[in-house]
Order: sequence, then C-alpha cells, then structure tokens
Amino acid sequence: MNAPQAARGERHVAFASVLVLTSCVFAFGVGERRLAEQAAANDDAAATLHADEAALSARPGVAAQAARLRTALAAADREAHPTLLASAFLADALREAGARRTAITLLAADGPRTAAGGGAAFRLGLEGRYADVLATMRSFSRLRVPGSLTLTTLTRTKGDGGETVIAAALRVELQRGALRSADARSQ
Repeated sequence: MNAPQAARGERHVAFASVLVLTSCVFAFGVGERRLAEQAAANDDAAATLHADEAALSARPGVAAQAARLRTALAAADREAHPTLLASAFLADALREAGARRTAITLLAADGPRTAAGGGAAFRLGLEGRYADVLATMRSFSRLRVPGSLTLTTLTRTKGDGGETVIAAALRVELQRGALRSADARSQ
C-alpha cells in the first residue's frame, strides 16, 4: 500500500470513529431526555396519588372505616391459631371475673388440643359468691371469642370468713369463627 492510500484509510477510520461517537452522543442524549420525561411523569403520578389520598382522608367516615378494616384484619390474624383464641378469651374472662368479684382458680387443658370446630378446648374454674359466679358465667357469652360453656361441677363450700363460696368447673370450647365486635357483644 502506498502513502496516499494509507492516509485515505486513516481518514476513513477517523471518519467512522467520529460517526460512532456522534451516534453515541445522540443516543445518550435521547435516552437521557426519555428518562427525564419518565421521571417527570412519575412525579406527576405521585402528586396525583397524594392529592387523591388527601381528598379521601378528608371525607368524613373514611378514616373510621379504615380503622374498622384494620381492626377486622387484626381480628382475622388472631383467628389463625387456637392458642391466640384462648388468650383473647382468657383476657376478656379475667376482666369480667374481676368486675364481678369472682376468681378464676383453674385453667387446664381438656381433651384434644383443639375443639371440633378448630378452636381451643380447656377447663376453667371459677370461685366466688353464688350470684357473682352465675353473673360471670352469663357474661362469658358476650365475649369477643364465641364458644360453648358446659358446667361440669358446682360445689358449695365455706370461705375463710364463714361466707358461702361456690366453685364452678366449666369446659370451654372456643369456636374458630370471626371474633365479635363490641357492638355484637352488647346485644
């Protein structure tokens, strides 16, 4: 190859390099512009979403409904395991017994770990004045966790101060259905 042909080949390589670099700059410029346009569109969509969310939360009742839905979701989570059902029942039972001056004296597993409906089964003992024990057992029907109570024994003894004390043993079978709301319990 002679010198003029070599120079011409070098010019072709240089020209091709310039074309490649120019096309890269053009491609990157177009890509950056598209990315900027997409980022602006995303920002607009986020602003619209926040505005719609603010408008919905400003409506009366929406916040209360959201709270009810969160509570229902939490209740559905509690229903997942029989032990959680039992702990919810016992928390309510302790509150009811304390309000009626009745002591819970026994808590023991009874039979299979779960009841027929997938809930929990256990024995519960109550002790107190006759009217208080009956009122406490009656109040158990209004607790959050639905269940069936079977009175297995009822004995009368004398307490420390000479007063008559009733001891009741119950078999409790909790149902795995939905936990009742406060409105349903008050009825």
